Amino acid sequence: MERPGPRGATIALVNADGTNDRGEVIAVGPNDRDPTWSPDGRHLAFTSTRDGNEEIYVWDADTGNQARLTFSPARDHDPTWSPDGMRIAFVSERDGNPEIYSMTSTGGDMVRLTVNTAEERQPAWSSAGTIAFVSDRAGDLDIYVMDAGGGGLMQLTQTPGADVDPSWAPLGNRLAYAHTDDAFSYDVRAIDANGQNQQPLAATGASEHFPAWSPDGTRIAYAIGPTAPNSRILVMPAEGPSSASAIVSSGTDPNWGPLPIPVAGPDLGHTVTVTPLDAQVLIAPATTTPPIVLPDVLQAELRTASEVPTGTTVNASLGKVAIEAVTTTPDGPGTVGRAEVRGGIFTIFQIGDREPTLRMRPGIRPCQPARAARVPPEARIRIRARGRFRTVGGYGRGAGRGTEWVMRERCDGTVFRVFEGIVSVHDYTRRRSVDVVAGQCYLAATRKRPDTLRPRAKCPRVRRAR
Repeated sequence: MERPGPRGATIALVNADGTNDRGEVIAVGPNDRDPTWSPDGRHLAFTSTRDGNEEIYVWDADTGNQARLTFSPARDHDPTWSPDGMRIAFVSERDGNPEIYSMTSTGGDMVRLTVNTAEERQPAWSSAGTIAFVSDRAGDLDIYVMDAGGGGLMQLTQTPGADVDPSWAPLGNRLAYAHTDDAFSYDVRAIDANGQNQQPLAATGASEHFPAWSPDGTRIAYAIGPTAPNSRILVMPAEGPSSASAIVSSGTDPNWGPLPIPVAGPDLGHTVTVTPLDAQVLIAPATTTPPIVLPDVLQAELRTASEVPTGTTVNASLGKVAIEAVTTTPDGPGTVGRAEVRGGIFTIFQIGDREPTLRMRPGIRPCQPARAARVPPEARIRIRARGRFRTVGGYGRGAGRGTEWVMRERCDGTVFRVFEGIVSVHDYTRRRSVDVVAGQCYLAATRKRPDTLRPRAKCPRVRRAR
């Protein structure tokens, strides 16, 4: 995203939940702006005036190196990547007026895509290969689409007023944009790729603009406020409305990085691989923010296998997720184990070479009668593991290898029920460890109780905590 700095516009990075804010990641100046991520998330194209006029540069996220791609006395700006990451489309005034060009991702093979006396700007390349852009060739600013070679031109919006800031949905089937009737107050809208089914998404008295679709298609980030430094970045559900928005950061012109993808499998103590198995599974990035305060709009829906850093929070209360991590398995230490987990909101940790740990979201202590028919899904984890894994609750933790067990939070403690194998349970209140075998249940109670001295076939009845 773009943010004002001491010398002008700078580029900053921030997690989707507003944490880990890294200001002035690119701040050579006087102005660095128009950030856009490559499809693999390893490079960021942007516009900079560091060499006297606007040129296109690329930042390498791995090394921090910045390379200049265009060399023209005219303005070059508004870069956007092709879906394969091999080309970049951008706006240039090198032929007298703003037109859309494309070049390779290293700055070669320059091709002019539009030839018109009108002003053409803000190209946006879709995953389907279509380029949307803004033009005033029909009298006011509207959004047009064309193919990657400049052909197949179609006018997408035709309403009176200005339509700007196009952003494609991940599938390339829908486009978000900003509309204004007076050039002061903008609203965010969406429209199908064929120009049908226009829908208002964020329309208030404030000025909402620069929409940016999340890579999983569930959310849209946008800027609110007319100008920096007073503008803010908000995130809302992709279907709207803006009343469900959450403030993420200060800044403008947001651009999402791609979803994490498996690269080389889990890395001991650093990353794990998570895969949704059914229904809905949400994840939040590794952050120090307790997961209990994260609104759903700041969590991404997990749709494919992804390599994520330890410290990531998983919400499987409505689904089931597989977790692969380096641990001890029947094949020996340092091998990849797998746990299938249903239910619960938990954070995945792994310190050094210790077993991967699933820590239940803090603050869940439902108090229900012993015969209650249903346990809240966020207060209950069922795990079937190959390899050594550990679950941590409020009043005890359980570690098993090649086992299946349930950990449930109650108002009077943490219950462990074992279905297969042996789970070693550590009781925080009694400061003791017990082995719970298949068919047994153990309550790590909030206070010492005679009926919880040992594992038993039936779980102790619920007693309200004092």
